Amino acid sequence: MATAVVVVPVATVVWFGWLEPPRLAYSKEIRQSEAIIAKVESFKSKYGRLPKENEVVQTEGRFFYAPTQDGYEVGFGTGVGESESFNSKTGRWSFDR
Repeated sequence: MATAVVVVPVATVVWFGWLEPPRLAYSKEIRQSEAIIAKVESFKSKYGRLPKENEVVQTEGRFFYAPTQDGYEVGFGTGVGESESFNSKTGRWSFDR
């Protein structure tokens, strides 16, 4: 009986953790990425163009800034080959899970 009492709460926490919305799971990383987005937009408004990859925006660790043909992407890695990214053209985050 004691085993069932422990298994159910642990299984529930694991299950809800798996379903946790990305905005909640990665809120710290999203805030850091939004600081990078603000730097990019500030540079763009000042100079009328996007910065080159490492011109002004210095990213560290798992964060990235990548200019594209029609805007830019900012994001962070969440695992091997996985990332969450903001696309400036759409103004939306892409959460790959």
